[in-house]
Amino acid sequence: MTHTFVDTTNPRDVEQAIGDKQKFLLLESPSNPLLIITDLVAMSSIAQNTDCFVIDNTFMTPYLQRPLDFGIDISVHSATKFLGGHSDLIAGAIMTKTKEQEKAIKAGSKAPAATF
Repeated sequence: MTHTFVDTTNPRDVEQAIGDKQKFLLLESPSNPLLIITDLVAMSSIAQNTDCFVIDNTFMTPYLQRPLDFGIDISVHSATKFLGGHSDLIAGAIMTKTKEQEKAIKAGSKAPAATF
């Protein structure tokens, strides 16, 4: 597996980096720590050339931004930060667009040491 870091504020750069070899697009919007915003509609269109599009939606929370509505496949959230708000819990949430994705994530979470 290889990876490529790209400035996601420029959709053209992302499109060139994906080419025909990338299978997975992962981004964070707003980004941490600079809070840079990425055009999720443009990224969703570009991500159609991949097998899976995932966003870390921790800073926006599902209350303020609903990534699946933009065509994103999987949205992850750190519930420890903004959903819990007090750092008194350790938790996360994963939202999927399809039942197949949900089943794959559930199967992976049953692996030893995958979750606690």
